[in-house]
Amino acid sequence: MEKKFVSCREACPTHTDVSEYIRLLLNGKFYEAWKINRQANVFPSICARVCTHPCELFCKRTCINYKDGDPVSLDSVSIKELKRSVVDNLPENYQERFLLEIIPTIKNNDKKIVIIGSGLAGLTIANDLRLAGCDVTIFEANRKAGGMIRYGIPQFRLPREVVDKEVYLLEKLGVKFIYNTKIGENIMLENLRKEYDACVVAIGADSSIRLNILGEDNKGVCNALDFLQKQNLDLVGKRVIVIGGGATAIDCARTAIRLVGTKGNVFVVFPESLEEISAKDELKEMVSEGIRLLPRSFPERIIEGRNKEIISVALRGVKSLFDKQGRFDLVFEENPNFSFFVGADNVIVAIGQKTYFDDFKPFLMSGSQNIFLAGDCAAGKTLNVIEVIAGGHIIAEKIKKQLGILIEKESIDNNIKTIEFSLNQLKIDTATIGRNAPRLGEINFSERSTGFNSEDMIKEGMRCFQCGISIQCGTECIACRHCIDVCPQDAISLIKTKEATAENNDFFINGEYFKENGYEIVIDCKKCINCAICVIQCPCECLRGIIES
Repeated sequence: MEKKFVSCREACPTHTDVSEYIRLLLNGKFYEAWKINRQANVFPSICARVCTHPCELFCKRTCINYKDGDPVSLDSVSIKELKRSVVDNLPENYQERFLLEIIPTIKNNDKKIVIIGSGLAGLTIANDLRLAGCDVTIFEANRKAGGMIRYGIPQFRLPREVVDKEVYLLEKLGVKFIYNTKIGENIMLENLRKEYDACVVAIGADSSIRLNILGEDNKGVCNALDFLQKQNLDLVGKRVIVIGGGATAIDCARTAIRLVGTKGNVFVVFPESLEEISAKDELKEMVSEGIRLLPRSFPERIIEGRNKEIISVALRGVKSLFDKQGRFDLVFEENPNFSFFVGADNVIVAIGQKTYFDDFKPFLMSGSQNIFLAGDCAAGKTLNVIEVIAGGHIIAEKIKKQLGILIEKESIDNNIKTIEFSLNQLKIDTATIGRNAPRLGEINFSERSTGFNSEDMIKEGMRCFQCGISIQCGTECIACRHCIDVCPQDAISLIKTKEATAENNDFFINGEYFKENGYEIVIDCKKCINCAICVIQCPCECLRGIIES
């Protein structure tokens, strides 16, 4: 049977043990907390900055049904920002310490693996297979590793030195990188699959999808990937329109506003409504930086002037995005009042990417057993960071199974067995995340988020209910039912296991007769939110939090 984890861990595609690393953080064990993260998501410093944190959507704080009306914070724990606190507080020698611990455990074998592309998918697979003892080589078309996380995410969200550190660790583990080498030009897949035991194609989705509208070929129009890679400092004029509502479009807009400054205008045009945009945090950032949003609209054509310069974009209101079967089907408003023009000098198209397969499609169609697709190019669409890493783990496991490589996962014993609970946990509001104010117009790409300070880190960590702990009742229970009365979720019940009556001189409490050792406290784990009020209020201290292995 597939193992099920607590809700936040289950929601994470890599099943990062959230409650465990928060528990370690609160005990000042930052290195151990980093190891818990690395075991699951491989690149904690990257995920701490750009993960979409689906775990937070399933935080049990959002399920509180508190009875007595006291103020209770229902906001989820800021799990991603606590991960940032872990990596920001690591000792300087953490990588050297990790290498000293892990390298002696690697049992080298004779299997040779080649990976084409050094984005997150390729790097994840390289990590897993190197730790399994394989000889791993990565070919990368660019001069540095990282793929989209290096060339497609702005530095104010993910500084390049963070990526460099993660790549450095892989190099020290023994992964070999060969740069400026492109599949189909410098190397051929046909030759590689004969030389290596397994070939992984992880080239990402590096071909931008076009709008296919009049005026798109104007020199003032560029695609998102080109813009982000070059951080285009030679924008024509100060009016920029970004087309698209995804993370890449948001990154383009936030980059553009730093280039045009306070005297310029940056608009983001997208067919979704504000409620349908998933990147809510980034939306807030855009608005705070002066970017203007035009939801439920999409371009019909790009208007050129006499000298072929862009002067405006014709936009039209969007009526619906999907058909009755849930398939994408853009339908415009018929009413002409929903059509309008927005002045522009530059247009950045960020409506998605796709993979160019023609160079190696014959080999994939041939059913070769030692060729694997990974990441965006396997999905046929752009995945988010944590989805890519999770997919990389799956491909690595497939390769290990096919090559007959067996390896036990490292167990981490952190010797933390006792947990202190406090009623204040329920009432603690979300801590404030530090921000560097953007110096617009100065072409400044310093990191925007600074994470929690030490006080707020502890405050936020204390908001975690430690759902990796199960509440269990000991033999000292006296059936007082106090835990049942104080439980905000109605998750606790008292079950009779033996019949009791007055004639048998059984004891009487709360309107019922009970036989000694003839009852049991039962906790419904689906309702329980681990608030631990029952543990704190139990008069005989028989309810305890037990850390699950």
